[in-house]
Amino acid sequence: MMTHMGLSAFFIGPLISFLLIIATIYTFIILSSRASQAKINHKHDTPTLVVVLGSGGHTAEMMRMLHTMDLAKFNRRLYYITSGDGLSAERANRLESGLAGKGKYDIFVLPRARMVKQSWLSTPFTTCQSAIACLRRISQDKPDLVVCNGPGTCVPIVLAARLLDWLQIKQSRIIFFESFARVDTLSLTGKIFARAGSLLVDRFVVRWHTLKQSQNLPHAQVIQL
Repeated sequence: MMTHMGLSAFFIGPLISFLLIIATIYTFIILSSRASQAKINHKHDTPTLVVVLGSGGHTAEMMRMLHTMDLAKFNRRLYYITSGDGLSAERANRLESGLAGKGKYDIFVLPRARMVKQSWLSTPFTTCQSAIACLRRISQDKPDLVVCNGPGTCVPIVLAARLLDWLQIKQSRIIFFESFARVDTLSLTGKIFARAGSLLVDRFVVRWHTLKQSQNLPHAQVIQL
């Protein structure tokens, strides 16, 4: 069995490669974006919403939340799903059928960072592939609002959106909804965003007062749907 130190050393190479790829991509994004900024501003002069659908129960919770929003005020509504998640695409289409004629929507499929039962040895490479796809997608869509809940898929999407904000390319508001199933403890994604605070997400929403208290989340908002 590989020791902790050996395992850490094993990931150094892929990690450095990943960082170099990200730096290269964003150098290209900055140059191309600034060259066509006037055109982009004209095209996206109406609000754009990105919804991250995480499959299964996460998608069900997100749909319940979306029904409480005035989606018609977003002229462009974009749904991000992961490969193989046909159910989330079906539910997004069903939701949009009730908004016919009120703006436009589209569904984009992103590669998964890690498949169920996938070897940890290959995970850094698929994670890198997923991150690049998220960066490319966000840089093209430039959303005004990103809403996500629970799954790790939303981490690279949030990072990409926030990076565009830091680079002064596009300012996006980001709302994270912790899963309804999380009563006393945070999900891994929730822990990442909670520790980062407003650096990554503008609003951190939980469903239970017990979670806010037990995890010491003074800035979290409790919303029970």
